[in-house]
Amino acid sequence: MGDGLGVGTLGTSDQGAFTKEKNGIYLKRAMFGYKPTDWLAVEAGLTKNPLYMVNAMVWDHDIVMQGLNEKLNYSLSDSTKLFGNFGQWIYSGKEVASTNGTSTTTRQNMVLAFQAGVEQAFTDTVSGKAAIGFYNYTANNTSNGTSGSSPSTAYIPTVGNTASSAGEIANKLGTNNLQLLDVLGEVNFMATSNVGVRPYAEYVVNTDASARQAAAGTSVAGLAKDDTAWLVGVTVGSANDYKSWKSKKMAKGDWNLNLWYQETGVYALDANAVDTDIFDGRLNMKGTTLKAQYNIEDNVAFNFTGAWGSRNNAQYGTVTTKSDIAGNIDNYNLYQFDVTYKF
Repeated sequence: MGDGLGVGTLGTSDQGAFTKEKNGIYLKRAMFGYKPTDWLAVEAGLTKNPLYMVNAMVWDHDIVMQGLNEKLNYSLSDSTKLFGNFGQWIYSGKEVASTNGTSTTTRQNMVLAFQAGVEQAFTDTVSGKAAIGFYNYTANNTSNGTSGSSPSTAYIPTVGNTASSAGEIANKLGTNNLQLLDVLGEVNFMATSNVGVRPYAEYVVNTDASARQAAAGTSVAGLAKDDTAWLVGVTVGSANDYKSWKSKKMAKGDWNLNLWYQETGVYALDANAVDTDIFDGRLNMKGTTLKAQYNIEDNVAFNFTGAWGSRNNAQYGTVTTKSDIAGNIDNYNLYQFDVTYKF
């Protein structure tokens, strides 16, 4: 599930508005960087997502950003650091049409990201990190219930209908009316001399969810706007010391367990951007995920992923842009073992 990008696109593996080109020369990342001061760095091109993340609920780790990034890091003291991450990203490699009455214009579909945060060291072995972000999708055509580039299809069943296909109402959910407010944070500390612990949490609300719901053309009365997504989790793992634990780097013999619970509303997130490895890349899901890793070598790891979920709101379908499972999902169980090799 982890394809990268072709040149001139921004995307994740097999997902709707994040398109993938077939080019003779394939580049996943190619960028230019400039650091005019010790607290500011600017990047341009195909880059890694610059945003601080505690998990992949909002942004799949496979996504490569196309456009500009600005990263700020400023130390107020030895124990307090401020940071900011900003992005101006081309969402797809083509312009989108926007209709207002009889007038139609085209423009580039963009994502504008703003994130500010603080990292605070409380002791030599305890620290906290938190941030607030806002992600605005500029293509906002809501004419006739369709909008954006390559809009995804949301399957919205009638109230009480949990069938995979019968009685469902298909509505278009593109990139219209996505203005995401994101609050997230974590704490890092050593439980013993060689075991680290990292509790974390994240809460997201789409501040324009009511308009997004209206643009979908839902004809079922009494449906909630389902505008929030949230998770809470904890990571436990081995580490030689606090510094190596906080850096999140693993070496030969290290182990790591990451357990979290999350719920996603049908209008809360961009269905093209969420983690494709968990819950089949669907919105309107809730459940628990466990990821475990043991490093056989510095660059060779044995991995296990288990995910156990169900439909979050029975009034809605489990939204996806492109998935491995047809129709809606009522219950989901995943057991996956793999070996990764980095070179």
